[in-house]
This record gives sequence, structure tokens and C-alpha cells, in this order.
Amino acid sequence: MFLLSAGKNLSGRTGIPENSRKIQEFLSTLQSKYDVIIYDTPSFSDGLEYILAMYGLDNIIMVVEANRFSGELIHTELASLKGKGITSLGTVLNKYHAKRS
Repeated sequence: MFLLSAGKNLSGRTGIPENSRKIQEFLSTLQSKYDVIIYDTPSFSDGLEYILAMYGLDNIIMVVEANRFSGELIHTELASLKGKGITSLGTVLNKYHAKRS
């Protein structure tokens, strides 16, 4: 397993890198060398749909922060991704705090 960090975002912004063509070329090289590549991307509110399409990804595992987005919004986003040929392999609920009885 190899880890390639995106580095520190000094501007404090997230979104599409300025030189997306070079990133696409780099990712194509990675895809030719590895069977599975995991990308940690920003949330949907930061333009994830465009990022996934730009990177040419075909499957996702969605991590959803508890109590941040409605179930309806999550279903809408998944349907939108499916319409673009991106399949959800599953969903992980993050930051959930169970009430103790």
C-alpha cells in the first residue's frame, strides 16, 4: 500500500485544482499501475460531483457525517452520481454518538 498526500491547503479553500489536465494524466498513470485507488475527497457541498467526474471515478464509498445532511439529500446525490455512471459501493456513517440507556 502506498499513500500520496495532497499536502497542506494553504489557501484554506477546497475545490477543483487549477491544472486539472495534469491531474487527470497523473491519475491515469496511477490507475494503470494499481488495482484499487482510494481518493479522499471534499464533501458534496464543495463540488464533489464535479471532482468525481473529472477524475474519471466509477465507484464510491460515501462517508456521511451524522446529523449533517438529510437522507433525502443523500439519496438525491447518489441518484445524480448513478446517472453519471458512478456506482455507490456502500455508505459509512461517521461521527455518530449513540445515546446510552
